[in-house]
Amino acid sequence: MNLQNFFTSLFSYLSIFPAAVLCLAPVQNHLRFKKTHTFSATAGLIIYFSIIGSFMENYFSLDFNTLYLPVVVLLFFAYHNLLTLHVSQTLGVFMLVVVFFSFLVNFSIIFDALQHPDRHLTDFSLQAAIFQFVICMLFSVMTCRLMAKYGAFLLEHLQQ
Repeated sequence: MNLQNFFTSLFSYLSIFPAAVLCLAPVQNHLRFKKTHTFSATAGLIIYFSIIGSFMENYFSLDFNTLYLPVVVLLFFAYHNLLTLHVSQTLGVFMLVVVFFSFLVNFSIIFDALQHPDRHLTDFSLQAAIFQFVICMLFSVMTCRLMAKYGAFLLEHLQQ
């Protein structure tokens, strides 16, 4: 197991953390548990899945996309169980954030292609993974207040 490959996949999985913060911003009035417990449990779950996913990806030579989809599905069910909202509202917020962050991943792919033009798309570099994490964090910081204010308004007035 190569340590650089482990950290590359780890940073790719840790990009889920800013997405989770953005998912929780508009639904903070509909949490089943206290905010501190919810955020700490979410952070622990994401770190756990990131380490396990990175280990499995590198130890068993699995593709990132093979493990990423089940992780996202498991995180959706955990997200829905944290909330008192209807599944359609939960899925709407979750898919909106997934779409935003999948758009941001394209920037990290472009960054990787500019840094290493001779490499293949599946050979994602550590620099690109860190760039992806940083750009996801910046996007989350910039849009968290908007999602908390206007996203919560939309959820309150959305028909089930």
